[in-house]
Amino acid sequence: MADSITWGTPDDLTSADLESVTDGLKPSVLGYWLDRARRAILAEAPLAVLAARIRDGVVDAEAPQDVQIDLVLGKLANPGGIRTVQESNGPASGSITYGGDSPGTLTLTAQHRKMLSITGVGRRVARTVDTWR
Repeated sequence: MADSITWGTPDDLTSADLESVTDGLKPSVLGYWLDRARRAILAEAPLAVLAARIRDGVVDAEAPQDVQIDLVLGKLANPGGIRTVQESNGPASGSITYGGDSPGTLTLTAQHRKMLSITGVGRRVARTVDTWR
């Protein structure tokens, strides 16, 4: 099956960048991270499955590209994966906590999985076991 999914390009990425995290980065660097994000998506939803979901109307045709760009912008905005930053200046202090379970990584969030109709992958589910036997 041919890759019928439209993936993001460096131009798409810079167009979606509201915080200027792509400023000064070469298109080759942006392409590298876009490729890594595409592979992260396909690791959880194989190409054939994702294409079938799009064909069947379960997943919006632009969702893979949206998720790919979200992943890269999240990585570029916090490349070091910092979870919390605390500052103090005399009597004033403050802290910033970055969202997500894995800041600065190419990890799909629950919202990304929902957009791509990925359910139960990589999650453990509690079950009950009959003990009367």
